[in-house]
Amino acid sequence: VSLSNLWTEKGFIPSKILLFANISIKFFFDLVPPCTEIPALLFKTIKFSLLSIIKSNEDQIIDNNEDFIVLNKRSGISVQGGTKSKKNLIDIFAKSEIFQGTKPYSVHRLDKDTSGVFIIAKKRESAQLLTSLFRLRKVHKTYLAICHGELEKDSGEWNDDLIRYDGDKKIVENAKTLFKVIDKNSEASL
Repeated sequence: VSLSNLWTEKGFIPSKILLFANISIKFFFDLVPPCTEIPALLFKTIKFSLLSIIKSNEDQIIDNNEDFIVLNKRSGISVQGGTKSKKNLIDIFAKSEIFQGTKPYSVHRLDKDTSGVFIIAKKRESAQLLTSLFRLRKVHKTYLAICHGELEKDSGEWNDDLIRYDGDKKIVENAKTLFKVIDKNSEASL
């Protein structure tokens, strides 16, 4: 018996099933006659799914103190919500027990497709301080990259254009990268 047949057999006709708005999930049902068995089952399934999303992101936490958390952000997830972002860290952690009684504050950026260390403040004061430190470039960031093959130089500077697109509009920015090889072999350089 399919779920839709089961609904019909129980006298339960859904008008709309799911509406995703960031991580918030809401159900809108027309009940003829009222039936509580199926909505309760669906809510339990959705609640389990939401809790597993929260847990999988909490598992990425490197440090957790009274002012902020530090986590290993995976690529493919946005930091904050926006027009193109339905799932993001700020909304996920807002539902986490770690931020119970407060709210998560983003203090710096990390692009959706970039993985790396990310800080989320637990208090407004901490967020303001950390945001200022990032803005004033007082936070030193180091990026590690594994490159295919052996680099000829052990250190240097790359100057090139960074090209990205906003819709059809091409945006070109100058990019400067200082690099130092930590280790290498014939297969790869770090």
